Amino acid sequence: MAPKTTQFSFLWLLFSFIGDFLIAQISYESAFPELSFNFPVELESSIDGSNRLFVVEQAGLIKVFQNRPETTISEVSVFLDIRDKVSFSSGQEIGLLGMAFHPQFQSNGYVFVYYIDQPNEYYRINISRFEVSESDPNSLNTESEFIIAQFTKDTGDSNHNGGKIAFGPDGYLYATIGDGGGAGDLEEMGKTWKRFLEV
Repeated sequence: MAPKTTQFSFLWLLFSFIGDFLIAQISYESAFPELSFNFPVELESSIDGSNRLFVVEQAGLIKVFQNRPETTISEVSVFLDIRDKVSFSSGQEIGLLGMAFHPQFQSNGYVFVYYIDQPNEYYRINISRFEVSESDPNSLNTESEFIIAQFTKDTGDSNHNGGKIAFGPDGYLYATIGDGGGAGDLEEMGKTWKRFLEV
């Protein structure tokens, strides 16, 4: 039995050494050292060949800039500002949570967003479409909002709202809506899904 124990100990020490060695080799560097963002929740690249990046900020802003390491804060534009629409609070799972480009974005200029507002005591999930401004490709026309889906949660909890939206290879827009909120598995989860499917 002694040799087996020794062999196991040796292998354990070897793996520990390899693990420490590999961890020691990891390093990080800032991709955009001149830029900073407030509560960023998503980063999307353009699909129109313009080499732009879009950062979704939870408070209700989408910012756009050229994908260059030397880009400065003065070169960042506001692509969308819906801070007056969204319900946001630092540390909560509400606000502007996601964006997706239409597969034919280059020709139709459609951008979809997912945000939470609070028209009453309950929170509401919104999936909307906006169009790029005719005069500025770095700005969405806020007046062009077209609501694709909208439903109010059956709970006042601010968490578990999902928020990711994306187009699948089949051309359909997919959205994650969470399980209704609160701690544990709530009864409201089923009601939230039912209301979404009825929209």
